[in-house]
Amino acid sequence: DALVGGGGATGASSAGAAGAAGTAGNGAAGAASSGDAGAASAATGPASSGDTEPDSDADAERARLAALCPEELRTELTRALIGDSPLLDAQRAALDALDAGRSTFCVMATGRGKSLIFQLHALEAALARRAATVIVYPLRALVNDQAHSMGDRFAALGVGVATLTGESTPEEREAVYRGLREGTLDVVLTTPEFLALHVADLARAGRVGFLVVDEAHHAGQSKGGSRAAYQDLPRIREALGEPVCLGVTATAETPVAEEACRLIGATELVVDDAIRENLQVDDQRDLIERDDAVAQIARGGEKTLVYVSSRVGAVTLCRKLRHRLGEMGQAIAFYHGGLPRKTRQRVEAAFREGEVSCLVATSAFGEGVNLPDVRHVVLYHLPYDVTAFNQMSGRAGRDGLPATIHLVFGAHDAAINQQVLAMRAPSREDLVALWKTLQALRRQVGRRLEGPLELLGENVGRVAGGAPMPAEMVEAGLGIFAELGFLTLLPAPEGPVIMLAEKARPADLERSVRYQEGERSISAFEEFCDWVLTASPEELRGRIIRPITP
Repeated sequence: DALVGGGGATGASSAGAAGAAGTAGNGAAGAASSGDAGAASAATGPASSGDTEPDSDADAERARLAALCPEELRTELTRALIGDSPLLDAQRAALDALDAGRSTFCVMATGRGKSLIFQLHALEAALARRAATVIVYPLRALVNDQAHSMGDRFAALGVGVATLTGESTPEEREAVYRGLREGTLDVVLTTPEFLALHVADLARAGRVGFLVVDEAHHAGQSKGGSRAAYQDLPRIREALGEPVCLGVTATAETPVAEEACRLIGATELVVDDAIRENLQVDDQRDLIERDDAVAQIARGGEKTLVYVSSRVGAVTLCRKLRHRLGEMGQAIAFYHGGLPRKTRQRVEAAFREGEVSCLVATSAFGEGVNLPDVRHVVLYHLPYDVTAFNQMSGRAGRDGLPATIHLVFGAHDAAINQQVLAMRAPSREDLVALWKTLQALRRQVGRRLEGPLELLGENVGRVAGGAPMPAEMVEAGLGIFAELGFLTLLPAPEGPVIMLAEKARPADLERSVRYQEGERSISAFEEFCDWVLTASPEELRGRIIRPITP
C-alpha cells in the first residue's frame, strides 16, 4: 500500500492513492510556494474540492437523509461528523437556539468544537429545508483551508460546498451564484470584504437561511478599525432576508461580545468556559536542529501531527523523517490540499486508525476532523496568523488526556511567509509598476496582449528598472485590475490573453476584494509574528487552553 509502504509514490503522475505518502518528488506537491492558501476550488458541487465527477452514491445518501425526521437527522449527521462522541452542553445549547430561529453568539475554547455547531446546522438546513448557508472567515487563506475538509465531508452527504473570494474568477463566481439558484450548491465560504461588496449576487438566489461569522471577535473589534466590512453585517443580513446568524470565537471580552452580538443580531449568548489543562507547550522556538527533534517525537510512535507551511514542505519533511526512522518510517505520511479528494480521505482514515502514526500536513488538514487521540502537535513552520496557530494547536488531546504542542518554528520562517503573502498581495507600488508596463506594451502592440506571465514579469522589471516581477504576483495584479474593470482576462494555453479596456477610469484600490483580502492577510501575519515570537511560554499556553469570555 503506497500510503504506508516504503517506496510507492515517485512523482506527480501517481495522482491517486500513491500521492500522499511514499517518497514523492516535489512535483506531487503542487503549487508549494504559496502553501495551501489558494488550493481550494472556487466552485464545487456535491462531489467537491477538486473532484467534479457526479457522485450517485452521495445523491442517494442525500435523498435518504432528507427523508428523516429532525431527531433522526441530527443523530445521523452527528455520527457522520464525530462518530459516537456526544455533543457538549454548549454545542447542544447553541444548536437548540438556532433551531428555534434565535441568532446566537458562542464562545468556546479552541478545540472544543465550535465548527461542529455550524456544520451540523448548515447540513440540517440544506437537507431538511434546502436552505443555503454562508460562512464568513476573517482571511482568504482560512476560507480555502476549510473548503477542503468541509467539502470532503459534506460531499459524501450530497451537500455542495464552494468558496468565493477576491481570487475567484468571474466564471467561478457565476458558477457559484448559479449553483445557489438551482439548488446544486448549499454552503458558500467567503470573506467579509467579498460579502460586503457582492451580497446582492448571493441574495438573488433567495435561499440563504443561515449566516455564520467564524472568529467573530474580528467583528466585535471592527468598530473604527481596519475591518470595516464587518460593520456592514446589519445591511448584509437585511439583504439576505434576515437569516438566523451564528457568531463563534474563543476570545471575546464583554465589549467585543456586545458589538459582535449587535452586528449579527444575536439574542442568545452561549459560553463554554472549560479550560484544557491537559495541554502542555514544549517551547523550542528557533531550534536549529528541528528535524532531529521532530524525528525523536515521531519515533515514540504516539499519534503525531506535524504542521508545515507548504505542500513541498510536507513532502520534503515526510521524506526526511522516513529516511531517519528506517522501518518506522513506513508509518509516516503527508497530506495537503493538492491531493485528490479520495487520497485525502484515505490518508485521514489511515491516521485515524493508527496505520499512520505521524502525519506531516499543511493547514488544509484538521477542520472538522474528529481525532480525539492526537498526543503531539508540532508547529514546524511559523503559522500565518493567530487563528491558524490556535486551530493547529487545539487539535492536540481532544480526548482530555495529556498532550503536547511542540513549537519548533523560529524567526527565520517569517521571511518565507512574507514572500508567499507578497506574491498573492502585490503592493500599491507593485501594481503601479505593472500598470505602467501594460500601458507601455499597449503603445507598442495595442490593447490585446498575449504571452507567458513570466515574460510580462520581465517587462515589468525593465520598465521599473528593477528585478523581474514573479509570475504569481503578475497574476494577482492582473486579477485586481480585472476586478476594477481595467482589463479583461481571456483563458489561453500559454497564459491569459489580456484585453485592456478602451478607457480605464480611475478606481479606488479598496474596491478590489482581492486587494483588500491581501492587505488583511499581510497585516494579520505581521501582528501575529510580533506576538508569537516574543510571548512567554505561559502566555502561549494560555491562549491555547482557555477562552476569553464576556
